Amino acid sequence: MDKKPPILIVGAGPVGLTAALSLHRQGIKVRIIDQNDQATPLSKALVLWRRSLLSLDAMIPFDTFLKEGIAAVNAHFFDEGHHQATLAFLTEGHGIPPGVFIPQSRIEAILVEALLKGGISVERNSKLVGIKQDHEGVTADITQGESSHTIKAEYLIAADGGRSTIRHLLNINFQGESMESRWLLGDMTVMKEHAPVSIETDVAEGDLYMTSSPEGAIAIFPISRDRYRIIVDGGHLKNDTPRQDPTLAELQKALSDRTRLLWTIKETHWLSEFRISERQIDRYIHGRVLIAGDAAHVHSPAGGQGMNTGIQDAVNLSFKLASVLHGADTRLLERYQEERHPVARHVLIMSGRMLRAGMLRQPILRKVRGLLMPLLLGLPLVKRRMSNALTEDDVSYQATYKTLKGSKMAWLGEAFPDLPIRWGALEVPASHLLRSEGPLYGTLVLGPSADLKAWPTHHLGLPIRSYRLGLDGLDEAGTLMRLMKLGPDEGLLIRPDAIIDYQGGSEGLKIWLSAM
Repeated sequence: MDKKPPILIVGAGPVGLTAALSLHRQGIKVRIIDQNDQATPLSKALVLWRRSLLSLDAMIPFDTFLKEGIAAVNAHFFDEGHHQATLAFLTEGHGIPPGVFIPQSRIEAILVEALLKGGISVERNSKLVGIKQDHEGVTADITQGESSHTIKAEYLIAADGGRSTIRHLLNINFQGESMESRWLLGDMTVMKEHAPVSIETDVAEGDLYMTSSPEGAIAIFPISRDRYRIIVDGGHLKNDTPRQDPTLAELQKALSDRTRLLWTIKETHWLSEFRISERQIDRYIHGRVLIAGDAAHVHSPAGGQGMNTGIQDAVNLSFKLASVLHGADTRLLERYQEERHPVARHVLIMSGRMLRAGMLRQPILRKVRGLLMPLLLGLPLVKRRMSNALTEDDVSYQATYKTLKGSKMAWLGEAFPDLPIRWGALEVPASHLLRSEGPLYGTLVLGPSADLKAWPTHHLGLPIRSYRLGLDGLDEAGTLMRLMKLGPDEGLLIRPDAIIDYQGGSEGLKIWLSAM
């Protein structure tokens, strides 16, 4: 019987649940607690972008989310209801959709179901109130109703959100600022008047709708066929002003005054006022306390990047922590900081710029933007970069790998591609090769001439699975080999978080693994 203490995860939102599931799949004992007595019934975050779908796909096939959601198709930009430009999300060369519009409550339910199948349940109504740590582990003081107890853990993952108790207990500075503006949110069922279907009088399934006006901006996200999320710029206000949730009438007026959508709000499901902060901590690693998601960084909701960045924190951290617990050098955890901190910093800057561009109220600036946007989105390079930024296909850890290996191999630190390939009679995303139900250090994708006996089958006591391209009906057309510039006797090692960790020959891989 394993007598080692578990990893304690605090917070059962998408970040904490992803961390728990990722660690469990790697054979690591976990406990996950949450101070709430039940899962959120609210939609909250609304989109899983392609990089998050790819990061989760090895554990939960992307089809699972797609069946319950709506595939993202376009982002339309308007000014006072007049169409200015459209960004079509890129699908060419991909087998996974650009994104899936799906409420956070359903994402959490899917993750919880996967954990329950592994015998893990969220310990609810459990509030962390104190932490002590030493070189052996962490002791967490927990209150549960009227009782209290302690939990001993090897490491603690703080996934307890933007108001993180753990961040406060450790006195970590959450650097940044809060915007002095009011934002209104409504999830609502609408009734649409009969009108010619166009991008100016409707929001097609799978489309984002964003418009600006002298009164402020509006963004609309689809939730289901007749249910939508509307976010309204409510204007400037001091941060110490008490919050006041919007009314149905207030949201209806914004829709009528600022758009040409012929919509009547039929029913509201969630009304809320929120404020926007842009903050990030300097260090994600504090001894044996590891910080992820909103506890480490918060940013503008523009582009729907927050939850996605946190989920990717979780899969990245879990691979490194599991490797350390299976015997890798503890210095590997530093790469979590090196890889993920710059990503969140980039998201913070990018989403802030997107928000401020959408908030323009001055007529001249809005006119200039309206002239520039269609010109820029008509350029293939700009269109690709904007699409990749939103879907997070541009997330890369190349800089870390160049420092580690001094290698010029282009694919190291990049995500394994999800381009469609033939596998027998089926056409599937190449990322299907990474799917696994049990512990796995990584997946080897080898050229057809590679000698299986020359390649490692285990590392740190975990299996390394191998596939040879061009054999047994697997990508016999050589699509993946050409894209990756893979030699016939070479291989790629892909981490459980879908990142390419090594490219080259078998002897080079053995040397690389021996340094881990």
